[in-house]
Amino acid sequence: GYQLQYPGVNSWANAYRGNVVTEPEKDTNQEATDAFKAAYLSKANLNTGNGSAPEAVLTTPVDLSKATKLTLTIKFDEVVDLSTLTGNGQCELSSSGKCDQLENHWDFVNKLKGLTMDPETKTVTMVLNFSEANNGGNPDGKNWDLSAINFIRVYHVGQDSGAAKVGYAITDLKFE
Repeated sequence: GYQLQYPGVNSWANAYRGNVVTEPEKDTNQEATDAFKAAYLSKANLNTGNGSAPEAVLTTPVDLSKATKLTLTIKFDEVVDLSTLTGNGQCELSSSGKCDQLENHWDFVNKLKGLTMDPETKTVTMVLNFSEANNGGNPDGKNWDLSAINFIRVYHVGQDSGAAKVGYAITDLKFE
């Protein structure tokens, strides 16, 4: 009876029968992963462990508001006891297109120290949870805008002068 209240609908046989189409939800995490892989990984395959700071700026920001973590795969030139790493460094994500503004980051070197290397492949997998990122040290003191991330940088500097330089590169990344 409800449908019959509308003009032009005289019976259920004449009622509107629309097709509901459910479009798949866009995977913004995969889009972000693809964008940063294209812009960053070729630079990050340089020798990250000797103080270089590969970075990438996206001309079109990516939406990471549904992501909760960044996973990095890091390949070393040789088997290393990671607990002996020295120096400091960060992994940084920003929505300002540069470092130290609208940035959150993780202590990259101390995270490395806590990981165990696969001696066969000389790789480690580092998981950086967004909930553990911080913005301490930013002159602007502001957090990233996760819906518009456009900058990534990883660096490791200040290895003790007496310590052997450790060579490694970031070979993969994934936002999840």
